[in-house]
Amino acid sequence: MLWYRKIVLHSYTKGQPCPIMPVTWCRRVFNMVHSLLQSGLQAKVKLIGSKFVWAGLCKDVKEWVAACVACQRNKVHQHTKVPIEPLVNATRCFDHVHVDMVGPFSPSQGFTHLLTVVDQITRWPEVVWTPEEVQMFIGVSHIH
Repeated sequence: MLWYRKIVLHSYTKGQPCPIMPVTWCRRVFNMVHSLLQSGLQAKVKLIGSKFVWAGLCKDVKEWVAACVACQRNKVHQHTKVPIEPLVNATRCFDHVHVDMVGPFSPSQGFTHLLTVVDQITRWPEVVWTPEEVQMFIGVSHIH
């Protein structure tokens, strides 16, 4: 450890020096990592802990992730399982197509989702960028 006026400046983690963050800088460090990495709690703790050290790092990161609206909205609470239905045997091209929505992606020119269509017989794929409103319309029209 490196000491200056009875304050530890660096701690050696895995043989490499890691700066010990003052309490006033901890949230800044978290915000920088958080804006780069939209992953789980453990990944954030591992990344921050590999570069910085402070007392209560795990507890602080856990509290800040729990308070983040975007993290909670993107959190998967339960994986939905849809029963598999038997395929309809098509006799001609484009009699039966498979349709799926993929996304959301980062917005690009207003588009956030992909509409994919694949013919059952020829396996011909078509992919079209769509805005989020189209995805909502397709979901609602499928229900009705």
